[in-house]
Amino acid sequence: MAGRRDGLTQLAALAAVTRRIGLVSTSNSTFNEPADLARRLSGLDLLSEGRAGWNVVTTDNAWTGANFRRGGYLDHAERYRRAQEFLTVARALWDGWEDGAVAGSAGAPTWSTPGAVHQVRHHGPQFDVDLAPTLPRIRQGHPVIFQACDSGEGRDFAARNADVIFSAHGNDFDDALAFAADLRNRLGGPGEEALDPAPTGHPCHGLGDRRAAVGHRPVRPRRRRATAQGGSGRRRERRLLPRTAHRRPAGSRGRMAGEGGGARLVAARDRHRARPAARARRHPVRPGR
Repeated sequence: MAGRRDGLTQLAALAAVTRRIGLVSTSNSTFNEPADLARRLSGLDLLSEGRAGWNVVTTDNAWTGANFRRGGYLDHAERYRRAQEFLTVARALWDGWEDGAVAGSAGAPTWSTPGAVHQVRHHGPQFDVDLAPTLPRIRQGHPVIFQACDSGEGRDFAARNADVIFSAHGNDFDDALAFAADLRNRLGGPGEEALDPAPTGHPCHGLGDRRAAVGHRPVRPRRRRATAQGGSGRRRERRLLPRTAHRRPAGSRGRMAGEGGGARLVAARDRHRARPAARARRHPVRPGR
């Protein structure tokens, strides 16, 4: 897709066609408002049946803020104080409905249990909020909070709030250990949850004889069309398949080995070779070329 689309809109579309992946929105706490963003994240969590997450980010550049009439108005430390207040208000809104607040039957006198929806009132340096949340408590309580931190203020914010922390300190083992130790020290005294670093990696797809070993279903070959100019002016067509699909068994007389896709390509090639006159009409050689 071209351009930079709204993340929550894309994730809502993905929620309809996926079942087991988390849907994490990177949403800015500097140029959003908690009364609005908390509701949109609740909506995503309800649509996805409890798979929503929020990557909390801040922004300091003036060219972004100028579009909100407050370009560069927060210094680095103040941005994280705003993010903390933002998240505090958002959590209060997510907790505004008690569990079981929605009436359990169509015959109930009201759609909600009396007294189960609470007004949220907040007055602080950054936000003034006075409203009753309009969506029921989301399935997992709160969205999973992600944070990418490196500065001192960012690490403090992540240690206090984040369920998942992104880190660029993964290329050097000693550097990664120092980063994890620093976050543990910022977690505070007794009663704080323990930090459990979990290195992540990229998924690896096995091919050929390794498919059974890695325990994954065979991945259907991704076909991509590439064209090359032939000597007679005709355009030849190739489709790129995994290397194992190009191995020729004995007696194959040059046919591709492979299942499904390879067999179809062989049939298409044979039909193509059987119609030279039709090919010439489709791709005539013009004089002087």
